[in-house]
Amino acid sequence: MFKALSAAFKQKLFFGIVNSEESILVNRYRVKTFPKILVVKATERKPYPYKGQMKYHNIFEFLNVFSETFVSGGGSSVDSAATKSWLNEVVPELNEKSSNDVCFKKGKTLCVIYLTNGEVPSDHVDVLKEMNIKYDRKIKRGASFSFMWLDAD
Repeated sequence: MFKALSAAFKQKLFFGIVNSEESILVNRYRVKTFPKILVVKATERKPYPYKGQMKYHNIFEFLNVFSETFVSGGGSSVDSAATKSWLNEVVPELNEKSSNDVCFKKGKTLCVIYLTNGEVPSDHVDVLKEMNIKYDRKIKRGASFSFMWLDAD
């Protein structure tokens, strides 16, 4: 599974496996259980832990948030991904074509819509990505959230 993820994110993310014997890293990131998936951004000290099931598709979606340029795949059909680019975005644009997939027909989902005039600034997208991870519907916090943006123009 990790080889497949590494191939999917080639030249987008660096991967490494840390064993329990590597005490410096285990202590630094306070790892108590293995396997443990952490995303450590070069610009930040605090790691982002993965808390979902150890399944390829779930891990793929988690890692895709940090890949900067989103990678298609992760279990979606190629035809669907090619024609519906918003399916591969963590924070997609809400528009006439994407509305049913990202919000209206998701059932029992609270649609969190960021309104903007034009494109979303990249630092705002980063905040929306972090909120998406925090309130990820797979974490089972009760309500499901779907984050998106809408060009008010």
